Amino acid sequence: MPSKKNNAKGSLLIFAAYFFPHEGGYEQYVYNEALGLTKKGYHVTIITANTENAASEEILDGIKVYRLPCYHLLGKTYPVLKPSAARHFLKQLMKTNHFDLINCHTRFFNTCLWALWFAKKTKRPLLHIEHGTRHSSLPRKWLEWAAILYDHTFGRKIIKRSWKVAGVAQAAEKFAKHLYNRETMTIFNAVDTTFFDRKDRKNENDHMKKTLGVDNNETVITFVSRLIYAKGAQDLIKQSEGLSKTKILIIGDGNYRNALEHMAGGRKEVIFLGKRDKSFIRDALAITDIFVSPSYSEGLPTNVLEAGAMGTAVIATDVGGTREIIDTPSCGMLYDPKHSEQLGTALRELIEHKEKGREMGVALQKSIRKKFSWEKTAEKIVVLIEDSKNL
Repeated sequence: MPSKKNNAKGSLLIFAAYFFPHEGGYEQYVYNEALGLTKKGYHVTIITANTENAASEEILDGIKVYRLPCYHLLGKTYPVLKPSAARHFLKQLMKTNHFDLINCHTRFFNTCLWALWFAKKTKRPLLHIEHGTRHSSLPRKWLEWAAILYDHTFGRKIIKRSWKVAGVAQAAEKFAKHLYNRETMTIFNAVDTTFFDRKDRKNENDHMKKTLGVDNNETVITFVSRLIYAKGAQDLIKQSEGLSKTKILIIGDGNYRNALEHMAGGRKEVIFLGKRDKSFIRDALAITDIFVSPSYSEGLPTNVLEAGAMGTAVIATDVGGTREIIDTPSCGMLYDPKHSEQLGTALRELIEHKEKGREMGVALQKSIRKKFSWEKTAEKIVVLIEDSKNL
């Protein structure tokens, strides 16, 4: 473990339920938050659940990462740190390190309770960043009721006892206030617009189309997310039936994949590509005509930011902070997740009117580059770290 003495401007300890090599928007937010602060001269340590049997300790791009033993519950969608191992490790960490600010993400993960415990023991302030915008969407009613009960007990406790509370979108702030009415702020999710850019990519695009068997006269429709019930890929599969000259790329993996493949019924135009890295996702988005985010619950969705940064037309559910990205009809199409037939209508409209989709992509790209910058996000957290030193 690093010593208390270092030359950093300040230090932040992040508790995150998931982190790389597990992939998702949550993990991207935590990584980019940490990387932005590291580049500004701050020392960042991440405590996470070891869901992928990865290295228990490593330095990733200057960020110290500790992965602790965990139980991976609810179909491997809910990591819980093993209590005895976590307590022992964190007590040792207290003895050898000083942190100016403690930070946790998303109230329903048990890592937030450990962050609250650590902050109390070390007498350091806790910054909670909420990613959720509603109670969890789960396939069984009794699980949803259990999640609501958890949110209004332990989740409420996290919101109430944190020094500062932020949301990754204004909708996430509103949800945090629903659990406990207090002052909040927005620390937006963001995207690396220098990486997600489709300029000068003709050779790469030709190669990608050849690899995936995409003809130039086909409309490419792409979904990128974890394959779990709440992300809604089932609605895309259902509503895309009967569309001619399309290729539907499903990128991601999860406990709902087998069910989704069964729903697709062997349709040749639906291609399941599994879990892929950031470079592959960018390459897929570069040949995509329509990106679909049919999720039932979101904070400020990373996949929509990435697709928009690439200048891709987006159809998304009007959930969470998605409306804060697609804030005008010129930037994309939103629909009610309870009425998935609206997705089918939107798909047919953009397939028939390709120029409209291209114009939406250009408008969304301009908006994202202006509003959603990691530099701005890191600057907000720097201010909080500096303020925490006076406590």
